[in-house]
Amino acid sequence: GQILRQKFRSEDIVARWGGKEFFIGMYGLNRQAGVRRLQEILETVSEEFDDCDLVQVTFSAGVAEYPEDGTDIESLYRAADEAIERAKAIGQDCVLPAQSLAGNISQL
Repeated sequence: GQILRQKFRSEDIVARWGGKEFFIGMYGLNRQAGVRRLQEILETVSEEFDDCDLVQVTFSAGVAEYPEDGTDIESLYRAADEAIERAKAIGQDCVLPAQSLAGNISQL
């Protein structure tokens, strides 16, 4: 949590969402910028714990954008959570964007 708080802007929200999960609200960023920002954080976390044999730290993240991926906190959370599950299925240490509602409709 400390690393996350240090790496984000003062206007961002970083909160523990569960035992091992965090919710991060990044205002003024689109999905691509959010993914890039979280990839930078992933690299920082990986470097920080690279030489640590006592604990294994992985970092999977999903990025959802308002209003493309949801218009309220619940729908944004669901979209980001689905992206996290896809990231975990790929094999941890991965940041993926949500699949936007518009993108899903165009694929039908």
